Amino acid sequence: MYKHFAGYHQVVRLLGCFFCLSRAVLLPDLKPVCCNQQVWNVTKVVLCVVFAVFAYCSLIPSVLWGVIYKLVKGSAKDEQ
Repeated sequence: MYKHFAGYHQVVRLLGCFFCLSRAVLLPDLKPVCCNQQVWNVTKVVLCVVFAVFAYCSLIPSVLWGVIYKLVKGSAKDEQ
């Protein structure tokens, strides 16, 4: 529906990147080298939450674009 938007594919890639990063941080093969295991566990959860928040925040422009597009199209139909 919104594939005509010039940056659509870049937005989708960015969303996927943040969601993948938030999931990848929780993988068990990431082991700490210089810190305590408990500190690392807390750090992993914080990083996961930060990347997930970035991912959901990057959805906002696409949602707003849809609303703006509908408003513009609606007003253009009213003028005709």
